[in-house]
Amino acid sequence: MSTNIIEHSDPAVSDSEEAFDNMLEHFTPTNNRYGVVKINYTKDDGRPAEDVVCIYWRGANTKTKAKMKYAGSVAKLRNAFSFKLYGEFEDKESLTHDHIVSLLRKK
Repeated sequence: MSTNIIEHSDPAVSDSEEAFDNMLEHFTPTNNRYGVVKINYTKDDGRPAEDVVCIYWRGANTKTKAKMKYAGSVAKLRNAFSFKLYGEFEDKESLTHDHIVSLLRKK
């Protein structure tokens, strides 16, 4: 039986950057995870915005079979919820709060 692991953060954390950083703690080179986080930011025209982002984390040191298991079920997750942005990442250099906000501003 295969199992996908779902992590969650403290709902009492209201700062989206702090919640994002807490989520990143669960993403390591040796695991695969899904992450869903609400991002609060300011649009280019100065209006406040709040959007939900879905992240598929592929640990760089995980086996291909494990990556395929998560990849196979990500479509179900994407169809079950409404997200403003979906992204796949395997390194934390490109997975930052600022980068996600910049992608949201382009949408």
